[in-house]
Amino acid sequence: MTAGICERPEPSWSLLVLFEEEEPRRKATPAKEAARAEVSPMCQQKAPSDSPMAVPDEPPAKPLTARQELLASSLKAWRSERAACDRVPPYCVMPNRSIEEIARLRPSSREALAQISGFGPSRIDKYSADVLELVGRKNGRKKG
Repeated sequence: MTAGICERPEPSWSLLVLFEEEEPRRKATPAKEAARAEVSPMCQQKAPSDSPMAVPDEPPAKPLTARQELLASSLKAWRSERAACDRVPPYCVMPNRSIEEIARLRPSSREALAQISGFGPSRIDKYSADVLELVGRKNGRKKG
């Protein structure tokens, strides 16, 4: 591996790392196997449960019902259109996790939408009217 640091005219630094292709692996000797088995203590440490890096063990979500799946597909279609209009990737409009949560909970207000994972003040301001209208239509309520 070759590495280098390049200085730019601005007061910023960049790090360039070049990876060389590995040679075909040869049969490892017992000493090399033992060396590979030893992992640095930093790699073995788990993040403490109160650390922001810790990921809580969440049970896998139940599959969506047919009705929820219909709403999720409508939300994904709307998200794709909105992303194209805003010239951003679809996940910037709304991640899949949020779509699934909306399909399950079917929020009917901005306050309820604020409880959805990934929906902060910015997304609520930009998208809540469209999302709530779409959820309302799928719930049988008419716009008005």
